[in-house]
Amino acid sequence: MNNLDNSFQKNITVSDLIFESLKRWYFIVGAIVAALLITVIYTSNFMTPMYTSRAKILVLSKQTGNQYTSTDFSISTYLSNDFAEIIVDTPVLEPTSEDLDGKYSVNSLKGIVSVNKPENTRIIEISARTPVPEDSRAIVDSVCKNAKETLVDLMNLDSIEILTKATTPTSPSSPNLSYNLVIAFFAAFLISELVIALNFIYNNKISSPDDIQKYLGLNVLATIPYNHSKIKGK
Repeated sequence: MNNLDNSFQKNITVSDLIFESLKRWYFIVGAIVAALLITVIYTSNFMTPMYTSRAKILVLSKQTGNQYTSTDFSISTYLSNDFAEIIVDTPVLEPTSEDLDGKYSVNSLKGIVSVNKPENTRIIEISARTPVPEDSRAIVDSVCKNAKETLVDLMNLDSIEILTKATTPTSPSSPNLSYNLVIAFFAAFLISELVIALNFIYNNKISSPDDIQKYLGLNVLATIPYNHSKIKGK
């Protein structure tokens, strides 16, 4: 059928869009399958596996006497925020870089080392994320050692205790294939639905007798079937 003039507008409802999506189910399924395949190939072959090693340290600050008081614990908890910032800065990362024979510069270590401090605790979790499992563990070990030495001297702490030592990770922390597949699935579904909806909304063609009655309010008296076969010899 021919296109209608620009004054023609479809009165589209949500049920129309749902019905159109059901009609085009093959397009949605194809888009999802393609997205999942691309995600698996890209994740497996083009994304570098990263390994994360972690350790935890406990900050202790004693003001007077030989016994720890509630005030000492409160001060330690309060100062832990400052300690977390110092750990990922030059005073700690520079000797760490030296321990690793300069394999990682201070600037690169700032992007590798991260700290996490649970609220209202004196515990600081130190983690390092690199493509080499042994390097991740070595960096965390060195950071813990240098943080212990630097913070005790710089902040006049009583001590820093290592609660859990770093271990060599056996499996990558990223990329997460399952997470990527879930994201790819929903992205492909939403994009394919959007394409179908836009195509349906801006398509002003009359494609069936039902469309004539639905959108123009006219009754179809007769239809002439179109013969797709070619007549040979004429």
